[in-house]
Amino acid sequence: MDQTPLPFSLASQSTLEMRGTRSVTIRQSGNNKTRATASLAVAADGSKLKPMIIFKGEPRGTIATRELPVSQYANQLALCCQPAAWQDNENMLICHYSDTVKAKLDSIGVQLKLIPKGCTSVVQPIDVGVNKPFKDRIKYLWWAWMIGFGEDGGNIPTPSREDVQHWVVEAWNSIGVSTYHSKCLAKN
Repeated sequence: MDQTPLPFSLASQSTLEMRGTRSVTIRQSGNNKTRATASLAVAADGSKLKPMIIFKGEPRGTIATRELPVSQYANQLALCCQPAAWQDNENMLICHYSDTVKAKLDSIGVQLKLIPKGCTSVVQPIDVGVNKPFKDRIKYLWWAWMIGFGEDGGNIPTPSREDVQHWVVEAWNSIGVSTYHSKCLAKN
């Protein structure tokens, strides 16, 4: 299991233009600081678990209680809100290390092992084998969404939470079990 940020705007950090050009126009969607967090997990047998998206908002607020439960993707995603759009103790158990999470896991017979610093790529292949292709696919879907607005120079809106949910479902479904297994086997 691992979390990865989901910015609502994925504009490139670099441009390509002829030398000497005084300005470069960049089209991007609005509100570049809006983001969510995706929590992705793969079981030991290689089966993918339902991804979780954590949006910014109050856990018992309007978004969490009225919008997310009726989302067309609610049966394919675990959806919740947290004030900073982070994974925390409360939404983890709807999973990282804290005394309350450890106590809950101990109570159901799960043994938690911490990954030593600097060893993530060795013992947590989801970082390399799942997150990289997942993020690449999210970026591709964002660009396809941006291209849909054409080149008329008008304002592009911030993607909706529903747009982000669609991208996560599509990206997660595009990652095959073999992708994860090949990374696990390469590391073990």
